[in-house]
Amino acid sequence: MPLEEIDAMRTRPGVLIPHREMNRSASELIEIPAELGPYAGQILIPDNNGTRITRVMSDKVNGEYQGACTHFIKNANVLSGGDRVAFTADGKTLYTGHTVRGWGKVAEGLQRITWPGKTPFDVKTIKLESSGFMLNYTRPTAEVDLKKCSVRSFKYVTN
Repeated sequence: MPLEEIDAMRTRPGVLIPHREMNRSASELIEIPAELGPYAGQILIPDNNGTRITRVMSDKVNGEYQGACTHFIKNANVLSGGDRVAFTADGKTLYTGHTVRGWGKVAEGLQRITWPGKTPFDVKTIKLESSGFMLNYTRPTAEVDLKKCSVRSFKYVTN
């Protein structure tokens, strides 16, 4: 088949995850339950090749999904090789299974990540509007020094 026909059949992604900066080897994704603070309904994706978990926010606009991603946890004692994930029945603890499959630093096993109950200052959602992006936070911006905050964006050029 010609490439144009194949391209016409595919579904465009709602969120593109920047390789290396955000996640090098995405593994099993899981929806965040209502019990886990302000992120309910968003998606977590462990990195099988890094010490981080990506958080994906999506929004349906005119029938199409679009969204953004950010780090949920990065290098905060998270083992590398995140492969499988599951929440406990109460939705407050996330278990991650780890394996490095023969490469990288040894990190096999299970890790428990428990919601401490205190909401961090973080971006809750990012939405595209006609004049730019609207960032909503988990707490009032008056509580933090915004000069210490930064936002980076990535652009994918497609044909």
